[in-house]
Amino acid sequence: MATNVEISKRLVAINSASTVGRHILTITVLVWLQQYLIRRIPAEEYSLLAIVMAVLVVVPLLSTVLTGGVSRYVIHAAARGDERGVTQVVSTILPLLVGAAVLVFAVMGTVTWFIGDILIIEPEFLNDARLMLGVSLLSFCVRMCLAPLHTGFHVRQKFVLRNIIELGSELLFIGILFTLLFGVSVRVLWIPVARFVARSFEEVVVVVISRRLLPSLRFRLGEFRRSLVRELLSFGGWKLVGKIGGILEKAANPIILNRGAGATELAAFHIGTMPHRAIPGLMGEGLWMLFPALTAMEAKGDDERLATTFLRSGRLAIWAVMLICVPAMVFAPELFELYLGLDKFQEYSSAFAVMILVLATYPTYYSRIMLSSVALAKGQIRGITIVKFCSQLFCILLAGIFVFRFQLGAVGGALGVFIGHLLFDFAVFWPMSMRTLNIRFGTFLRKTLIPGLVPMTVAGAIGLVLRDALRPDDWLLLGLCGVAVGGAYIAALLLFCMEPEDKKDFVRLVKLAGGFLRRQPSV
Repeated sequence: MATNVEISKRLVAINSASTVGRHILTITVLVWLQQYLIRRIPAEEYSLLAIVMAVLVVVPLLSTVLTGGVSRYVIHAAARGDERGVTQVVSTILPLLVGAAVLVFAVMGTVTWFIGDILIIEPEFLNDARLMLGVSLLSFCVRMCLAPLHTGFHVRQKFVLRNIIELGSELLFIGILFTLLFGVSVRVLWIPVARFVARSFEEVVVVVISRRLLPSLRFRLGEFRRSLVRELLSFGGWKLVGKIGGILEKAANPIILNRGAGATELAAFHIGTMPHRAIPGLMGEGLWMLFPALTAMEAKGDDERLATTFLRSGRLAIWAVMLICVPAMVFAPELFELYLGLDKFQEYSSAFAVMILVLATYPTYYSRIMLSSVALAKGQIRGITIVKFCSQLFCILLAGIFVFRFQLGAVGGALGVFIGHLLFDFAVFWPMSMRTLNIRFGTFLRKTLIPGLVPMTVAGAIGLVLRDALRPDDWLLLGLCGVAVGGAYIAALLLFCMEPEDKKDFVRLVKLAGGFLRRQPSV
C-alpha cells in the first residue's frame, strides 16, 4: 500500500462527528456507573478510585515526553511518501518506550506495594488497592509501548474505524463489568479488571489493523536513528510543558478561591465553569481530526491551503461554539435560578457572572483555535508552548490579585481568565498567527473574526430584547426564548456571513439530511 495522507474536508467532518458522538456516549456510561457504585459500596471502598487516579496521574505526563511527537513525525514522513522514514521513527522510539515502561513499572510497582504506608487505606481494602493500581499500571505501560503502532489510523485518517473499535472495547468493558458486578459481587476492584481485559483486546485489534493500514509501521534494529531521538524527545518535552501549564491553570483558581474567598465562592466558581469544562473537550476532540491533514499540507509545502484552512476553521469554530453560548449568556441569570432553585441561586449568586465572563473569551480564542495544531504540524512547538504557558501563568496571577487584593471572590477568578486570555489573544496569539501563516490582519478580520462576531451580535441583541419583554421564569418559556435566539443566530449567519464554500457545504448538509429523512420508514 502506497504511503500517503489524504486531505479531505468530507473525511475530517465524518471523523469529527464520530469522535464527538463516541465521547458523549462514554461520558454517559461513566456517569451511570459512578452513581451505581456510590449507592452500593462504602465510601472507604469507593475512595480507592480516587486514590488510583491520584497515584497514577503523573505517569501519563512522563509518557508525553516519549510519545508526544510520534504521530506528527510519522504523518510527516508518510505525507512525503517516505516509508523508510516511518520505519525509522518507529524503530527509534520503540526501544526508548520499552525501557521507560520497564522503569515506570518497577518504580510505580514499588509504590503500589507500599501504598498502605504512604496513604491512609482501610486494612480490609489494602489488597484491592494494590490490585487496582497494579492492573492499571500494567495496562498503561503496555499501551505506552504500543503507541507508535497506532499511528496507521492517523495517517489514513480512519478515525471512524478507530471509534468503532473503541466503542466495541467500551461495550466489552461494560459486559465484563456487569457480569462481575451482578454475577460475583459489587466491588470497585472490578472496574480496572474489566478495563484491563477490554483494553488488551482493543490493543490487539488496533495494532493489527493499524499495521495493515500502514505496513511501514515496523521495528527494524538497523533503522534506529540517534539524530531522531533528540527531535522526538524535544517535541515531546515541549508538549509536556504545555500539559503542565494546562493542569496548573485548571487547578489554580480552586486553590486561590479556597484560600482567599471560602467554600461558597469556590462552589460558585465551580458551578459557573461547568460549561467551560465540557465545551473545549468536545470541540477539541472534533478539531483534532484536522491534524493529519494539516501535517500533510505542511509536508507538501501547501502554505496557501494551510492558511485557508486556518481562517475557515476559526470561522466555523466560532459559529459552532457561540450558537450554544449566546443563549446561555443572555439568559444566564434565569438559567441558573431555575437550575439551582431560588435559595441556592441567592447563595451562589456570582455563578452566572462567572459563566458569562469565561464564555466571553471564546470568540477570540476560537478565532485562532488552529494555531497550536499548525505549529505542531510545522514542528514549531517550542514558541507556541512558551507563549501558552506564559498566558496561563498571567491568568493565574490576575486571578490571585482580584481574589486576594480586591476580594472579588469567584468573579475575581473569572476576571483573571477573561482579561488574561483577551490580552494575550490581542497582543500575542493573533500576531503570532499572522506571522506563522503569512496572513494579513485585514484578511483575518474579513474571513474569520467579523463573520464570527456578526451572528452573535445580532442574536445577543434580540435575546436581550426578549429577556426584557418576557422575563422567562419557567423552563418552557426559557427554552422557547433560547430557540428564538438560536434561530436569529442561524438566520444572521446564513444571510450575512457565509462564504461561497460555506454555502455549498450547507446545501450538501441539508440534502444529506433530507435524503436520510426520506429513507426512514413511515409510521
